[in-house]
Amino acid sequence: MPVWTACGRRPGLTAFISAGIHGDEVHAIALLHRFVQELDLKQLTGRLLIVPVANVSGFHAGSRTVPEDGKDLNRCFPGDRKGTLSDRIADYIFTELAAKADWGVDLHDSGRGSVLLPHARVHDPGLLELGAAFGTEIVMKTTLPPGYHGILSIEARKRFRRPFFHVEVGGGTVLWEHLIEQGLTGLRNLLIFEGMLPGKRVLPRHQLFLPGRDNLAMVAPLKGLVIQHVALGQTIVNGQPLATIENPLGKEHAVIRARTNGIVHDLNIRAKVDRGDEVVGVLPFGAFASRKTKPWRLSAERRTNRPGKTVRVRFSEIPGVHGMCWVCHRPGKNLVRPFDKPVSRRAVRLASR
Repeated sequence: MPVWTACGRRPGLTAFISAGIHGDEVHAIALLHRFVQELDLKQLTGRLLIVPVANVSGFHAGSRTVPEDGKDLNRCFPGDRKGTLSDRIADYIFTELAAKADWGVDLHDSGRGSVLLPHARVHDPGLLELGAAFGTEIVMKTTLPPGYHGILSIEARKRFRRPFFHVEVGGGTVLWEHLIEQGLTGLRNLLIFEGMLPGKRVLPRHQLFLPGRDNLAMVAPLKGLVIQHVALGQTIVNGQPLATIENPLGKEHAVIRARTNGIVHDLNIRAKVDRGDEVVGVLPFGAFASRKTKPWRLSAERRTNRPGKTVRVRFSEIPGVHGMCWVCHRPGKNLVRPFDKPVSRRAVRLASR
């Protein structure tokens, strides 16, 4: 497993960046490879610990898991040096690399079959500021079911009490140039935010903070060919046509329509699907009374890697009863505007800007 170390001319923080924990997530691997190629060490302050491909055998085999033992490497942390190959890889990454970092980010994508809207995933309110600094329009809190463990960023956050999170950019085993550019901008934003590179961050005009991944999957009702009617990141309204499934061996066809207002979060890029395959994934917002969400409140937190410095973050929440969504302006302007009514078409257009 290759490990690259980039040292700047001036001392500073140590950052950990990894990709390729899942061997078929080649978009994240290409993103980190491009970042290393473009990195200017003369401007760097501090040190970078980089794992370009954590699951080397999985990368060669094109598989999500580690072929030698069939385990998902991102469910094996903090690892075991006496365990199987996946456990030993996880132990080395965790104890020899992540443990020495002041902060870290793990790069992922959707793997095979679909492409994901770029977004940062954080696991507790103390990570929101760093997640927002990456600069994606969506910052999402990951809510895990009971008994779910072994994820690198979550375990490192728990064990070391330092900022670790992960991002999702692209996928489908396709290199999307515009999404790679977004990922490169995000990594530069993080280094600028932590004082490791000079310059100004490039941030979107608005950012959506969502307390959980409520991905409403629109599945294919029959086997056939897919005709997509929406684009990744597009805002949609209830009842809008999303895709058409046509069976070339018969007269069957079906139109998949949105069941709520939301944002297209992921798209199936395969031309042919089977019955039950996910075609479009939607992050819902607006009036969806079928479920309730708990408020996600953010308060002041003392960063362990910055002794003496307290970082204050504005709170955001989704009350859930009416599906309200907080849209925050660029960080630092202290402007928060809620959708206090069910989202209208005009509000959807505003959110998309």
